[in-house]
Amino acid sequence: MKPSFFLADMISKTKVDGFDIRTAGHEYARDLSDHPAMLQGQAIFARLEPTRLLLWARYEEMRCRGLKGALLFAFSRYGIIPEEEPSKELDLKMSQIARSETDTYIHHELGEAFEGKKIGDEWKTFLSCLSHNRTELFARSVKDILSDTSENGMLQYIIKNKREGSLGFYIVFLGGLRKIVFPEIPKAFRLFIETGDWGLIEDARKAGYKTAGDYIEKLLTLYRGGSDNTNISESIEKEILGRLL
Repeated sequence: MKPSFFLADMISKTKVDGFDIRTAGHEYARDLSDHPAMLQGQAIFARLEPTRLLLWARYEEMRCRGLKGALLFAFSRYGIIPEEEPSKELDLKMSQIARSETDTYIHHELGEAFEGKKIGDEWKTFLSCLSHNRTELFARSVKDILSDTSENGMLQYIIKNKREGSLGFYIVFLGGLRKIVFPEIPKAFRLFIETGDWGLIEDARKAGYKTAGDYIEKLLTLYRGGSDNTNISESIEKEILGRLL
């Protein structure tokens, strides 16, 4: 709910589904926001540098802690193993992965735009009434899952193009309340590793979309039914979070 800025080299500009996709390379200045992609009106800004830094952080985590599972799976699909030492070659690989993964984040924003249009401006008004606590985090998490699981969203793009590495990174970065809202996808991913069956991921996507949509409707129903919007956070805590957490 605050302004954000960054100053960077624009390395490409394309159009997808009526949206201007502007991809930024080297960044000279920015605020604390490190989102890989952002939606503003009919423009989507994709940022390679923050994406690359996120990947490096996860690579170091994998090496230092000996992590396996989704993180090892994701990097292995791009030909990177924990034993690989930092080098110019690895740095080039990271840049290539960042460019590839940026495409998935662009599709998150496309899903965000598509679902946002369906819900309408009422959602923004609703968010502005929330206290800056976990009720707002929950509402934003639900909208993120709705966007990811949309027919126009990130997971559909991953499934359609059978991007195993991107699926692994999706699980890696799925945390907090989003993981609680979307429990189907980690379970489906564990089975996917064994079977390679993309149908499992598609079924999870559809289930996640329905769950997120149901939560959106519950949240807006509470908002519409409240005579005093200052108490909306309390209603969400009582009616939803108290039962979910």
